[in-house]
Amino acid sequence: MLTDYIALDLETTGLKPGEDEIIEIGLVRVMKGEVVDTYSTLIRPVNFPPRRILELTGISRSELAGAPSWPEVRDMIEPYLRLHPVTGYNVGFDIAFLRAQGVTVPEPVFDVLVPVRIFFPHLPSYQLGEVLHWLGLAGGRYHRA
Repeated sequence: MLTDYIALDLETTGLKPGEDEIIEIGLVRVMKGEVVDTYSTLIRPVNFPPRRILELTGISRSELAGAPSWPEVRDMIEPYLRLHPVTGYNVGFDIAFLRAQGVTVPEPVFDVLVPVRIFFPHLPSYQLGEVLHWLGLAGGRYHRA
């Protein structure tokens, strides 16, 4: 059982690593099954996201304008990602964005979506909000890191 890990989530301006930008990152460090540290920040993009992304995430242009740049954030997160294995929901998406920005994410990486698909093969959707609702854990915003 994995007891020490870094949970990772990103929000982006679109779906294309290397073309679209990261606008939010959230990291949670877990040791022996307990949360011991967290880091989250918005990230000022070079090009502001389309309106649909702002509506989906609830992030405003003014919040992004006042956020640190990607190079500032990258310097903070790179050492963090080397502490423990990385995990997340559909984390391959997040890893692809980080790697497109030159961030090395060491193996192993554990995707929570994989066991969800194995243990619940009959679900009509594997979007995080839908899975949480099906499990009776619905509530809150799902498009925020």
